[in-house]
Amino acid sequence: MNKLFSKKVCVLLLLCLVGVTAFAQKGYKKAYTLFDANGKEIGYDELVAALAQPDVVFIGEIHNCCITHWLEYELARSLYAIHKDKLMMGAEMLEADNQLILDEYMNRQISYDRFEAEARLWDNYSTDYAPFVFFAKENRIPFIATNVPRRYANVVKDRGLQYLDSLSDEAKRYLPPLPVSFTYKEEEQGAFALMHMMGKSKGMRNIWHRRRPSKTLRWDGLLPVI
Repeated sequence: MNKLFSKKVCVLLLLCLVGVTAFAQKGYKKAYTLFDANGKEIGYDELVAALAQPDVVFIGEIHNCCITHWLEYELARSLYAIHKDKLMMGAEMLEADNQLILDEYMNRQISYDRFEAEARLWDNYSTDYAPFVFFAKENRIPFIATNVPRRYANVVKDRGLQYLDSLSDEAKRYLPPLPVSFTYKEEEQGAFALMHMMGKSKGMRNIWHRRRPSKTLRWDGLLPVI
């Protein structure tokens, strides 16, 4: 494994261990609290038991929240312990046209350095997302690059959803089946406003524009699956 990558993973694990030790001390606040759909507080084991039942689990996140990413990593480990080789994983920070590069890295055909250089990884990939990709790699869990290429999300921003019909058959391989059904609902704009307020990263800011429903629909047409 690349030395720099190893160092980053070790630092991340060290921070997690320090955090766990701190939470155990009197006077420290909990890092997170879990609730069910009815607003009832639940424990981690209850969450895992619930997530183990469906065929597909979608996990939404704030992209710069390290607590969320740590929890995703723990959930991946817990679900793997239950499902073993039946588990598949995927994430939206990897785009569909990079699936071959991802597969080659997961199968140890290319180095981490080449994967990092060619896969258009997010700025916080090495600290926030690499641990569960590496976990999948070490346990030979199939990992899917679930997101559409960002160039097509930008096309939707500039020209609308209908422009996707003019793309080549090769390009459409990376998109959900067309046409995409979408009905604008005024009452849902609160969610987009919340995304705008929380979005500090460039990627989140790009979503907020005059055609925000169209681009968000297209960008999230394929969501991360764990």
